[in-house]
Amino acid sequence: MENVLKCNCPHCGINIEYPSGDSGREANCPSCGNLLRLPVPVATVIPPPTRYAPPPQTIYVKQKPQTGCLTSIIAIFLICGLIVFIMSLFNAADSSSDLQPPADQSHKPLVDADVRVLKSGAVIISNQSKTETWDSVNIYLNGEPLSGFACRLENVKPLDSKVIPLTEFVKDNGDRFNPRDTKVLYVWIGGGKYDYQKYGF
Repeated sequence: MENVLKCNCPHCGINIEYPSGDSGREANCPSCGNLLRLPVPVATVIPPPTRYAPPPQTIYVKQKPQTGCLTSIIAIFLICGLIVFIMSLFNAADSSSDLQPPADQSHKPLVDADVRVLKSGAVIISNQSKTETWDSVNIYLNGEPLSGFACRLENVKPLDSKVIPLTEFVKDNGDRFNPRDTKVLYVWIGGGKYDYQKYGF
């Protein structure tokens, strides 16, 4: 079900109504007949939260004064090696978890959505459910969940659609999606109480 959008003719100022599916297309004004482009509405997009990364901790090992005892020196080296090994295990676990969707989502339902990419440089996300409102969903372009260009939608009602400019998608490092240089290959939608669903183009 498409929404009805409104705009004013830039030539004669008459109020024009048109379905959301015609956003970005050219049309003739029904009053003056001049050619105009039907505007694409911009959705209110809340950027995804920035994950907090705790600062690296430095562990200092206080060495006792040298006593000439070979056993003490070997023990200190073994303790230092054990600490470095444990820290490397924690770092490896953290880096791998950043690239994987949360493990507890295997039992969650998929998002019932429709995705279309507009030539005007935007993507339309539609809630296809007739009864369920999306309280909050994450959207990722050209990357796995938690690693691609991301944005978040909130309070998307049943059978409602949101138009998001591609330039609103941002990675954690601050890189913004550039539709002039990059093509949208696939989109992931999910998060919260939903499992992630992939849409290819």
